[in-house]
Amino acid sequence: MLFGFAALERTTPHAQMTDTPEAPFYSDDLLPVLQSTLASLADLDIRHEIERDYLEEWSGPDEVKQRLMAALEARWQRDREPIVQRLTQLEEQIRAPRKAHRPESVRHKGRACSGRNRVERRSAA
Repeated sequence: MLFGFAALERTTPHAQMTDTPEAPFYSDDLLPVLQSTLASLADLDIRHEIERDYLEEWSGPDEVKQRLMAALEARWQRDREPIVQRLTQLEEQIRAPRKAHRPESVRHKGRACSGRNRVERRSAA
């Protein structure tokens, strides 16, 4: 499923117990690329639909109309292929196991950070 990664579910023991899927987490470098690639695909598809609708309504000769439709479809497939390939590459990167994961608690120079907005200073013993 090519575009299934947009709603990719991560299964964790907690998610398996509650039947609530964990929200997908994309790295900071992948999310903008994914968004712009999907936007490019949407722009291309919309432009293709508009041009195809225009040709379907055109009152020119059927022979010419069919030739123009075939050329339009060929150009759309040609322009779409590299975008779809890029999305496939991004999907592989998203699904690939990450070397590091987001831990529950992170330590920063003598402080333990847990939760979203709580930072506690650890006293040196």
